[in-house]
Amino acid sequence: MARYTYHIDKTLYCEVDYTYHKKEEEVWTESNGDPGTPGHPAYIEVHAVYMPLKDEIGNVVGVDVMPLLREMDIDLENIEEIIENNYE
Repeated sequence: MARYTYHIDKTLYCEVDYTYHKKEEEVWTESNGDPGTPGHPAYIEVHAVYMPLKDEIGNVVGVDVMPLLREMDIDLENIEEIIENNYE
């Protein structure tokens, strides 16, 4: 698993935990004659999105805000695309 820092603005950011899955080429038949595989494009699988927030006593803790991204107007697909572009 890897981590990417996504800056929302100049002072607010989140840490994205993700896995990068490489592109798999289509194979019609294997060398032994068995059927091949359809292949797939490269893609990012996001596991969690942590944002540093203060708890009730002032300690900074990482909170998984992935379920709240829509309410925060943060587009997860945009984050995935940015991360994937770093691999190309």
